[in-house]
Amino acid sequence: KQAETCSNLAMAVKEAGDPAEAVGLFFNALHLNPSLTEIHHYLAQTLKELYDDPRPEAKETAVKLAQKWTQFFPDNPVAAHVCAAFEGKNPERASDAYVRELFDSFANSFEATLKKADYRIPDLLAGEMKKFPSGLRILDAGCGTGLNAPVLKPYAKELAGVDLSEKMIAAAGEKNLYDRLEIDDIIHFCEKNENGFDLVVLADVACYFGRLEPLIQAVARTLTAGGSLFLSVEKLSDDRTYALMPSGRFAHSGTYLETVLKSSGFGRMTRSIVDFRREKDKPVCGIIVIAEKTNANANSNLDKNDKKE
Repeated sequence: KQAETCSNLAMAVKEAGDPAEAVGLFFNALHLNPSLTEIHHYLAQTLKELYDDPRPEAKETAVKLAQKWTQFFPDNPVAAHVCAAFEGKNPERASDAYVRELFDSFANSFEATLKKADYRIPDLLAGEMKKFPSGLRILDAGCGTGLNAPVLKPYAKELAGVDLSEKMIAAAGEKNLYDRLEIDDIIHFCEKNENGFDLVVLADVACYFGRLEPLIQAVARTLTAGGSLFLSVEKLSDDRTYALMPSGRFAHSGTYLETVLKSSGFGRMTRSIVDFRREKDKPVCGIIVIAEKTNANANSNLDKNDKKE
């Protein structure tokens, strides 16, 4: 009870505009009851709020508090990931433990949260799907709660979904639109299902991968010859190939994306620059690519339809 009271007080202090004080109270709540694992996610949100504060000392305070968090809870994947993002580190991907814990905690509020953020990926996917025939074997990779299933189902002879989060898969199952759902790492699943699908959808999934080669190569293996990939990435605004952002999500450059796709056996591609959602009332810009699998030696050609939608 003491821990829950402390956590509730922390939320009130955060809402009152003192995220640094709220972090200290969340630490106290966790020390009183370490089993309240959802507090780690409140900590992540609160620290991000502090990190984004325009006051000059706020960012430095957020970094120091994130470092303390990892010292207090060295085995917690959320603390490790947030601290890495704040410190400007650039790992190759988010850990499976982080992704699983993040989305298990997020499952109940996931769709409501995305609605508030004006999340556009399902609508953008629906626009692209009009170019495809029906009767496809489709993999919704990183399917989450199944937000894309209503868009994909009319085109599917078989609709499969895979996700690391058990709670997300349970929510997706309640929609009764998938023919097959599995809890698994996407790369492992694709390697088990070589030439298994005509279309793979990676909608808002690459943001948990920095280095894309292992993911895209695995997708190429699970696609049939001539099969297609729908891929969304958050757009990196500088010259790096990829970067872990303070949000805890990776962003990628268009040049890097094109290079990885070509080297993984994808040929003709179309690319659009779009706004995916809003974050703190600002648009989050991304890239959507539709790429067709060809043989590794095929001449690849990029249709750079870089028009803002």
